[in-house]
Amino acid sequence: MSDVGSRPGTASRPRPLSLTGLLRSFPMLVRRGLGTIGVAWATGAALLFLVCCLASFLYLWLALHQNETVAARRKSAEVLELVHVGGELVYAVQAYTDGGRHSVHALPALRDAWRSFDAQLNRKCLLPGGVVCTDAWLLREVLAPILAEDPPLFGHDEMHRVLVAHAELNRAGTVVATELETVIDRVIERYQTALAVLALSTLGFIASGLVLLLLVGRAALERHALYTQAREAEALLSETIEALPAGLTVYDSEERLMLFNAAAREISSVLTAPDAIGLTYTELAARAAAARGGDPAQQRERVQVWLQRFRAKGMPQTQRMPNGRWYEWSEKKTASDRTVGLRIDVTHIKTLQLQSDKARREYQRLVESLADVVFEVDIASGALIFVSAAAADLFGLPAAEMVGTVLLNHVHAEDRELLRDAVRRELHSGEGEVHQIGFRVLQASAEGANVVRYVEARYRRLVRDDGTAIVSGVVRDVDGEVRLARRLEQERARLRSIIDSSAALVVLTDRNLDILMVNHEFSVFSGLSSEQAVGRSLHTVFARPIDPFILAGWLDRSWTEKALTAARGTLTVVDAEGRERVVEVTARPVLNAEGLVRQIVFVGVDDTVRRETERALFDAERLKSVGTIAATVIHEVNQPLQVITLAAESALEDLEAATLARRSVEPAPVAAKFERVLKQVDRMVRITSELRAFSRATAAEKPAAFDVRGALASAVDLTAAPARHAGIALTLDQADDLPLVLGHVGRLEQVMINLINNARDALVESDPEGLRRDMVITVTARAVPTPRGNAVRITVDDNGPGIAADVLPRLFEMFVTTKPRTKGTGLGLAVCQRIVEEMGGSIVAANKPEGGARFTVMLPEAAPGSTEAVAQPVST
Repeated sequence: MSDVGSRPGTASRPRPLSLTGLLRSFPMLVRRGLGTIGVAWATGAALLFLVCCLASFLYLWLALHQNETVAARRKSAEVLELVHVGGELVYAVQAYTDGGRHSVHALPALRDAWRSFDAQLNRKCLLPGGVVCTDAWLLREVLAPILAEDPPLFGHDEMHRVLVAHAELNRAGTVVATELETVIDRVIERYQTALAVLALSTLGFIASGLVLLLLVGRAALERHALYTQAREAEALLSETIEALPAGLTVYDSEERLMLFNAAAREISSVLTAPDAIGLTYTELAARAAAARGGDPAQQRERVQVWLQRFRAKGMPQTQRMPNGRWYEWSEKKTASDRTVGLRIDVTHIKTLQLQSDKARREYQRLVESLADVVFEVDIASGALIFVSAAAADLFGLPAAEMVGTVLLNHVHAEDRELLRDAVRRELHSGEGEVHQIGFRVLQASAEGANVVRYVEARYRRLVRDDGTAIVSGVVRDVDGEVRLARRLEQERARLRSIIDSSAALVVLTDRNLDILMVNHEFSVFSGLSSEQAVGRSLHTVFARPIDPFILAGWLDRSWTEKALTAARGTLTVVDAEGRERVVEVTARPVLNAEGLVRQIVFVGVDDTVRRETERALFDAERLKSVGTIAATVIHEVNQPLQVITLAAESALEDLEAATLARRSVEPAPVAAKFERVLKQVDRMVRITSELRAFSRATAAEKPAAFDVRGALASAVDLTAAPARHAGIALTLDQADDLPLVLGHVGRLEQVMINLINNARDALVESDPEGLRRDMVITVTARAVPTPRGNAVRITVDDNGPGIAADVLPRLFEMFVTTKPRTKGTGLGLAVCQRIVEEMGGSIVAANKPEGGARFTVMLPEAAPGSTEAVAQPVST
């Protein structure tokens, strides 16, 4: 059934409390409300209250007696008033009979006094009784006959009788007055006593009232504090219950819903009904079953199952709700006979459990599908307690047959002791540490003979929950790998023999250029044995084995084999015998699986002999260029010689004329002629010096940093005259801030002379008739930045026909030329390219869009203190 519950704090209606229950619970409530000390004070106040009540009753009793006294006093006053009225009547009689006369004037007063006396007598002494009334009636009896007459006549006897009766009436009045005074005195005494008792009772009432007020106030404050704490606790409990991620429901002893939280309402839709509170679990279960649908029989069966679980209060049960989520249901009975239901969302745990079960099944399938044998061995007995299905392939026996057998029985006899000792030794290192060992096992075959196979085991020591120590691990069949490794080792030894027998220098380094392996030729060349070389940096042998820019590019990112190219360079180093050698180095990186450079292979070829031959070729090419410009140089020298001859002949004629004339020679003209001679001599010296400097051998020179401007100016000077004679304007445009480059000045001059002469020949061949007057050769030099640093860019432009399209791609190859065989050998540009590359630069040729050819030479800036060049191309 869906979880049932309500908002916290919502409860069923309380039962009405009976009078008997209230009386029974009153002492407990009083004790809870006032405490022990409060009960003592309340008891004292109650006793004081009872005493005051008794005093009040006494006061009421005294008050009642006081009322009787007042009545007697009032009666006595009436009697005395009657006596007084009787006296006034007697006085009226005496006034009427004053001196024996019967005064007519006094008769009305007498009549009034009689009527007043008669009226008082009839009102106060209607019933006979009392001395005063008796005497008053006697007086009336005496006066009545007399006053009945008109006019009344009083004789001496009548007056005597009236006076006697009046005297008796006064005497009785005096007695009554005396008694009245005595009563009044006694009443006053009693009244004072009652007043004191009443005052004390009032004080007792006030004291008991104050005590009770204090007790009740204290109890009220405490109850209010408890009430506030209870409300806060109730609010906290309500918030806590509401904040619970689990559904919470509470049922009373009659299984009626008392409260539930929001989580329970979200879990069970029946709790959204406004009348959910007060419904029994059976009613809620019936609603939930109806909400799930199905025929009535299924609904009744579902309700019965839920009721049995609810009333059993047993173990928690997990079930899936219609919304697809899993909940753990549980009910617990409280001490007050209530039932608390808890609905915990265990979807995540259940999902993990299902995934765990699935993973366990997949793991079991994986173990069964592994080519490696998974095993467990009891350390105490050495018997196999689990073997995966792969054991049939490795050992030739079904896994079920191997379980219970001793593992060492399946191991080669020569390896059993080795395996036993290794396991004993390594298992003492600690639980959980993985160990590895290789050995041989026996594979059963159909023929009955055991086949030996090489295996590798990885295992660890574990302790099961029952305390059993086991060894768990996997056994891998490495028979093929072992046999292949042996063959590979043989091939490696053979390859090492081949590498050691190679005439090239072979070095294997890591990415930091630390040597990992060298061959025999490298050891001979460097004087370091293989053991001495391994671990050293290659920089200790070659100062700059590879361009740092290229190395940084290799190490900066991942590569593919196709995208990565080898780096080549030329190094000048000193071998173990102290000889200077030229080594052509090729560096090729070795990539790992991620495409990162892991190692670098350096192959060096001693190129000293070839370089010496090449330098001889350079010198021969230089001499060829010298021969090309020799005629022009001779012409340039002849012209100064003619000027010198004319100046000398003129000076001699002046000397002869002065001798014949017997006069002294004018010094100024002669000095001017000798100055002309000296200028021409300086000109010839400069021309011959440039020619001698260009034609001198440079094989023994070492590369050095130099300024290209001098080399460019010298090359232009040597080729200016031939260009001028051919009608070609040769110009030089070079910046003043050109950086120094590393190489030989003479070789750069050779390159520039070759390029200028080629441009001149192309222009001359394009104008065999000599009709053009706009032929120009421009040499330009500028400093340009490159990714590897600053460089000098030198361009040689002409406005000739350009280079043929079929020749341009092969222009720098040996023996490729556009000149007739009688004029060109095809070596000039190849030599130029070689010279430029030795300087670490590059040379390219291209046709200009506006016509003509352009050769561009890029030379890198020389590093401070550089004495050798590494041939790496400079980007154009």
